[in-house]
Amino acid sequence: YVQQWSADVQRQLPMDMVLDVAYSGSKGTHLIGIVDLDQVAPGVALAAGLHAANGNTIFTTADEPHINAIRPYLGYNAINAIESAFDSNYHALLVSFKKRFGTAGLMGVSYTWAKNLTDNASDRSNAPQSSYNYHEGEYGPATLDRQQVLNVNYVYEIPIFKDTHGPLAYALRGWELSGILSIYTGSPFTVTTSNVDPAGLGLLGNSASSSRPDMLCDPNANAPHQAPGITGTGQPTWFNTACFAAVPQGAVRPGNAGRGTVRGPGYGNLDGALLKSFIFTERVRLQLRGEFFNLTNHANPNGFSSTNITSSSFGEISSYRQARQVQIGAKFTF
Repeated sequence: YVQQWSADVQRQLPMDMVLDVAYSGSKGTHLIGIVDLDQVAPGVALAAGLHAANGNTIFTTADEPHINAIRPYLGYNAINAIESAFDSNYHALLVSFKKRFGTAGLMGVSYTWAKNLTDNASDRSNAPQSSYNYHEGEYGPATLDRQQVLNVNYVYEIPIFKDTHGPLAYALRGWELSGILSIYTGSPFTVTTSNVDPAGLGLLGNSASSSRPDMLCDPNANAPHQAPGITGTGQPTWFNTACFAAVPQGAVRPGNAGRGTVRGPGYGNLDGALLKSFIFTERVRLQLRGEFFNLTNHANPNGFSSTNITSSSFGEISSYRQARQVQIGAKFTF
């Protein structure tokens, strides 16, 4: 179930302006998510002597068949089940401002500062790393989390020669500008690793869980933010990949890297439109319009090649959002 609450203050200002400041919050309880019910408690497999290599405390795929002997439900390996056992919360400050320019148009600005936290990233795709610590160990940003969002929209009729006559006035009046500016921060990503199970949980088979490394520092602090075609030379990594390392030998536990600890690229985009209206008679009109998507042709990185520390492309940007697109149209009404 979900509980929601909010508070809002709206103020009419001089010169046809309105300011709105609001707080919005919500809490989700008993949300569904997938859990591997047949994991072995951390350290139990090692204590039972099920590791194939002497002196090596980290389990690999070669050790997976041995772990099956001490699973809670014998005769099975991973058991991925949907459980209504997860929680979420959302808190946001929302500020909006609107200004009208009489019949000439309007401008609106909205800003959101928010945080969305949960202990599971999805309802059936990503199981907690350890089923024995999925509230505290998995608590972090939700996939939907955007810490800051700014939107600016405007519509303005250019008042040149609006009330005059003649060929020049006819050509210059009837123009209209409109557009939307959108800027927001990046979404969270989780760093994983492959083919190692340092706690002996038994998650290397068909478990919905995945193993994570250790996090040694804040990967977002002084991040290089390099991407092909934008900045930097050498390996174009977006965050500090040196902040992640494999769980060391002798540390019989899951990796301490949290969920959603890496922030991906943000987004900035300006869409615009330029319109020209021709009024022939009271009922016959022609409108020409040019629409520009990503008007400035700003390069917006979209995603990573890999967030797995074993990949050669770990932390590298692999794709971009759309480049500039121009669309021209005409509308004739009669």
